[in-house]
Amino acid sequence: MVEGQTFKERLLIAVQDSYQAYVDHGARSNQKIKVLHGWIISELTNVLGKEYVIKGLSESGGKEQKVRGKYNVDVAISREGIILGVVSVKFVMSNYNQNKHNYFEQ
Repeated sequence: MVEGQTFKERLLIAVQDSYQAYVDHGARSNQKIKVLHGWIISELTNVLGKEYVIKGLSESGGKEQKVRGKYNVDVAISREGIILGVVSVKFVMSNYNQNKHNYFEQ
């Protein structure tokens, strides 16, 4: 986080960085989403503090976090071993017609 930047400015930089990862690694790579996950984790850590554990794809070997039930999520927020909240991120860059229902139904 850069001192003096607004939340909106930091978000736009993260989206730009994510798009650059898309350009560099291609549409099928998950590198573009890892950039956004890292940004979300950083922002949440700054807001929530160190008593919460926040994990995403990069901290779990590229795998989604499993939560109770049938759900897999991109970022999980836990405290004392109990998942309290989740964040799911979808960055539709190609095949929009094929993926739009799957992404938004989740």
